[in-house]
Amino acid sequence: MALSDSIWWTRKAKIRSEKRLLSNAFQSQVLLLWYSFFSVAVSIYYLKSSQSDIGSVSWIVYSVLVLVISGFINGLSFKERANLIKECYEGLNSLYHQANLGGANIKQVTHEYEQALNACENHTDQDYAIALCQENWSSTNPETELDRAPTNYHIYTFSMYFIKRYLLLGFFYLLPLLIMCVLNFIPFETSNS
Repeated sequence: MALSDSIWWTRKAKIRSEKRLLSNAFQSQVLLLWYSFFSVAVSIYYLKSSQSDIGSVSWIVYSVLVLVISGFINGLSFKERANLIKECYEGLNSLYHQANLGGANIKQVTHEYEQALNACENHTDQDYAIALCQENWSSTNPETELDRAPTNYHIYTFSMYFIKRYLLLGFFYLLPLLIMCVLNFIPFETSNS
């Protein structure tokens, strides 16, 4: 396995990692918007209706949860991390071209490669597996164009990542509706004021 191949695959995994972080940033912002809108809509709906004490307390807890989640999501710094990864893979592109040159100083390129890897967070195993599968499946002739192919483990990792991601996103988008259904359809004692 040549150094240039390692750099190329690392670059592809980093690109995938940036896409994942940017997608997480977008989804988290949409979820916060959805939760905030739902919280306000439910507050207006229940403004004049009689609701049990448990239901009232539950919506207050829900509102506080939205506030806490927004602070937590801001702390994850998805966009900043994605920008660092982008700088890294852009630097890896020039290293890839240097490594492909016939008279390149391999020790120097290796040292710069290691420095580039230390400049930002590493990609995940899922990022690598997704990049490997996508490159092989989108290549016109992967046997001659690429130096490695996905194993069954990579395909499994690829599949499980997307299954878990979409199930989890679906759950998070449906969570406010599920809470409302539970609070409206399970009979709680109403307060006797």
